[in-house]
Amino acid sequence: ITIREYWYEAGDNPSVSIGPPLSIGWTYGSDPCVISVEEYEDSRPARRLRQEMLIPCNVREELLEGSGYTRNEIQRVADEAKYAKDLRNKTAKGLKFSRFEEGVQGIGRKIKRDILCLGSSYL
Repeated sequence: ITIREYWYEAGDNPSVSIGPPLSIGWTYGSDPCVISVEEYEDSRPARRLRQEMLIPCNVREELLEGSGYTRNEIQRVADEAKYAKDLRNKTAKGLKFSRFEEGVQGIGRKIKRDILCLGSSYL
């Protein structure tokens, strides 16, 4: 098995609760670790719980600063993620009424069609 360590980059996933999202970049360290499958299985830590995989906002900011991002760039990424999250929430709220709106539109089309059919039968 070859294990590479990749650099962190600012992400674009708006699912973070607050702060900048993280992504794994394309750039990786120059010294990969090569070990056998057996050695890997014997030395790897236990699987983490979902909650243990969450990275707090301040830690994400520190990781991005360590990758060369400025405070302004980090704030811009956080603002973009919040904006995208707000748009998603707005869309989700609108979807609650979409089935009702589709039903009303369908009724409107049916009424138009029936009126047109009635009108043409008198010609």
